[in-house]
Amino acid sequence: MKNKLYIISVDALESQDIEILKTLPNFSYIMENGAVVTGVREVYPTLTNVNHVSIITGATPAVHGVFHNQHPYAPNADSNWNVIGFNWMWESSNIRCETLIDAAKKAGLKTCCCTWPSMGGTGGNVAEWNVAEIWPHLFPSVRESYAASCTPNAMERYYDKYVAPFDFSKSIDVDPFNVEIVCDMIENLNPDLLLHHIITLDAVRHKNGNNSEKVRLALARADGFIGKIIEASKRAGTFEETNFAIVGDHGQICVKEQFNINVELNKRGILGQKDGLITDYTAYSFSCGFSGLIIMKDGATEEDKNRVYRALVDIANEYPDKIERIFTQEEAAEEGLAGPFAFVVETVEGVSLGNALSGETVISVNSPDYHYYKSNHGYHPSKGPKTLFIACGPNIRQGARVNGVSIMQECPTFAEILGVTVKEAKLPPIDILK
Repeated sequence: MKNKLYIISVDALESQDIEILKTLPNFSYIMENGAVVTGVREVYPTLTNVNHVSIITGATPAVHGVFHNQHPYAPNADSNWNVIGFNWMWESSNIRCETLIDAAKKAGLKTCCCTWPSMGGTGGNVAEWNVAEIWPHLFPSVRESYAASCTPNAMERYYDKYVAPFDFSKSIDVDPFNVEIVCDMIENLNPDLLLHHIITLDAVRHKNGNNSEKVRLALARADGFIGKIIEASKRAGTFEETNFAIVGDHGQICVKEQFNINVELNKRGILGQKDGLITDYTAYSFSCGFSGLIIMKDGATEEDKNRVYRALVDIANEYPDKIERIFTQEEAAEEGLAGPFAFVVETVEGVSLGNALSGETVISVNSPDYHYYKSNHGYHPSKGPKTLFIACGPNIRQGARVNGVSIMQECPTFAEILGVTVKEAKLPPIDILK
């Protein structure tokens, strides 16, 4: 019988957080009794869903198919058009290759998942017990949204007890009730593989800045959630046979200013807009945070594509301190990124790419007209603080210290612990196993 594996993602956990983690009881316990892997390089772009899918597939976005948190769309009827929008890649059907969950199920292992990104839906490629991570208003009611996204057994067991009492009109802080679901899964379902996503830290960094004093409080809160999970395993009598893996998905970079490239595309006749909505376009930019996908209109010709490229080069030449690079489709593919875009625009570090269609091209973060994040992600993985991976348990070598690996190496490491193989996980495991 293989040992168990609980993978807990702390969104926006960074290697530079280690000194704070050493002061927290549960993070420090895992580090002292297990392995610490720093300098974990993400995949491009450094977005939540994109990298969470790479963690469980060992593959690039070009292979697994999740190239953004959202499906790009042109706002011809929705003025709430931003990187937080609602058309997210929630469903596991967006994933085009085998996952760690698939491999575990094939091996007859019991799988449980609570709020792992891009694991919504009730299809065959989700965990046996699956509570999805979704916006609660995908459907007319919260109940309908959850019912469409969670497996029926999880919906029946958890919705009325944990989700229904929560008032989403007042808060979206779902971590506290989600960790209670995780603890129930551990104590009553006895999973071999469990996956969970903690959101708090990412939200705090976005709102307050990457190095805000509130980051320490958010890390302490995440530490408390991890402690609850560890205690649940002790109550279940499975602690000694469980490997605990704490992973991050990306870092964040503080925003200095926002560059609204669609305003410049509008000036060059590439798109038309009225009242913040697109009226027509040859192409538009859909922000990833510090980069953007250039989406062509259906039926665009090669000449249209060439015209858009010339416009982008012209913008980059006019704003060399804002635009760092323009990737063609082929160049993006070399970075492991593919999708329904013609180009990818990467900004200079600290310059966030906005989606605004009108107004000022450049807005300082200190301007009263700036109403967005203080820090963000979605940049090329050569930039920014790298994420972190720590683990302890019966399969983990105590005292192992590794620096400079790919986030895609986490999947084959997890697969080896479970005794399974994930098809597209081509990189070697990280050298932390006994």
